[in-house]
Amino acid sequence: MININTFECYSIKELKSIFFRYKIEGYQISKGSILARIASITFEESKICICDYKTTVLSKWTLPNNKITFILIINVFDELSKFQDISIKRHMLFCLGTTSKIFSYLVKNSKIIYFQCTREELKFLNIEYIIDSVIYPIDKKNEIISNKIISLFNRIHNLSNINLKKINEKILYEHFFSLYLYLYLYLNKKNIIYLQKDYESNIAETVYQYIKYNANYEIKMKTLCQLTQKSARTLEREFKKKYHITIQDFIKIHRLNEVRHKLLAGLDNNTITEVAYECGFLHLSRFSQKYKELFAELPSETYKRLQKK
Repeated sequence: MININTFECYSIKELKSIFFRYKIEGYQISKGSILARIASITFEESKICICDYKTTVLSKWTLPNNKITFILIINVFDELSKFQDISIKRHMLFCLGTTSKIFSYLVKNSKIIYFQCTREELKFLNIEYIIDSVIYPIDKKNEIISNKIISLFNRIHNLSNINLKKINEKILYEHFFSLYLYLYLYLNKKNIIYLQKDYESNIAETVYQYIKYNANYEIKMKTLCQLTQKSARTLEREFKKKYHITIQDFIKIHRLNEVRHKLLAGLDNNTITEVAYECGFLHLSRFSQKYKELFAELPSETYKRLQKK
């Protein structure tokens, strides 16, 4: 049976709830109210999904290790957007078969479409494994096949329930599967770049993880330098190169997103001030202003909106 769903997310928390099968860490980076539109078609164990981000989002995903994931870039409006440390372009295809972890920094108005299939399906075609790689779109064929995938998805997604029941699920799935496989196997082999498997084992990742688990305490650059055995200048350069944000700005962004998650989950008899303090805001004089600058509303407005629901 084919299942079609469309969601609109207005917070990272809602985004996490939709992709509950995957472990996801996410941070809203750009100012304003987050909006991510997600449309998906599900076939038994496989899925094809379009994500349209209206706010800049930094995220890390842990994918099921029994699946192969193909990620096709549909639209990108800024050279800063990245997947797995690679600047992305329209019609670029990422193929993830040996890693379960992906990192992305998607500037607002970016749109991607991803397709997942099981490893067993590839083994049936005598494809034992897919090496993590990216295919660059410098051939017209890439664009033609990419547009076919997008067009097919949109056509199916806009069908009424009556017409949807008339579609042969197996044939539709095989059509999607063959288009993605064609892109991977036959197009632009000379333009394939194999992704580094150890992309997380670096300085920036060490700092990221330390901030993530210690953001509710005071974090000093001296401590990060001792942790990594690197100079402050090197840390700042490597961190900004990977995450497009300074260390101090990321600490602030992380704390603000944590406060928002807690407010959306309910205060549990705590005050907003207590929640902010628990999340690492030791000096609260400008907390509400910083919160509003990022989320386009005051902390009290976030909580009141939750109460109305």
